[in-house]
Amino acid sequence: MTQPEQDAEPSYSLGPWEELAPSVWRTVAEPDAVNLVLVAGRERSLLVDTGSSVEQGRALRTAVAEATGVPLEVVVVTHAHRDHVRGL
Repeated sequence: MTQPEQDAEPSYSLGPWEELAPSVWRTVAEPDAVNLVLVAGRERSLLVDTGSSVEQGRALRTAVAEATGVPLEVVVVTHAHRDHVRGL
């Protein structure tokens, strides 16, 4: 017997970074279509929201480091829904 689709494990992914302004990027975290924003300074970066899973959070840290070349030191969580906080 197969499990219903609703019981299937969701597929977590990150879209590519889209540059919105100098040193400001946006990506979309799936499966919930959550906008995540990254702001980079000369010495550190700030991320707005963290995605839907621990694995997505790990992927975000790697993606932030690759995009900015500076460490992620500040995270802003806009609200306490699971798709915004589970990447912490």
